[in-house]
Amino acid sequence: MRKLEDIPKKSLFKVPDGYFDQLPTEIQARMTKEGRRVPVSGAIGFSLKYALPVVALLVAGIIWFRPAQPLEDQLNDIDTEQIALYLDNSEHVDLEENHETMDWTRSELDELEDTIYSNMEYSNDNILDDIDLDNL
Repeated sequence: MRKLEDIPKKSLFKVPDGYFDQLPTEIQARMTKEGRRVPVSGAIGFSLKYALPVVALLVAGIIWFRPAQPLEDQLNDIDTEQIALYLDNSEHVDLEENHETMDWTRSELDELEDTIYSNMEYSNDNILDDIDLDNL
């Protein structure tokens, strides 16, 4: 087996004299040539420079500044029966735990009560049907 020291050293590549001295100026000359640019047609160039950013800003402005639906309208869209079913079936709502952290004024409670009872439609028959007399 041959050793590395036994292999003769040869210069495989030859570089012309002064090649690396002229290389940076040659690269800069090639990069500044005007003929290297890719021509863009007038309509496409205009749309990329001006129209596309304007359209993007308009879309962002419309999304950002669109009027939000008031909370009352959002709540009016929800069916009262659906809210009652959710609260009946929900394990996450525990009014006995949460009432201590809520600071309600008397006027707020009266307004809430009026809102709840004004949205409910009932008659005496419905109330008696809901009451289980055996479990009183």
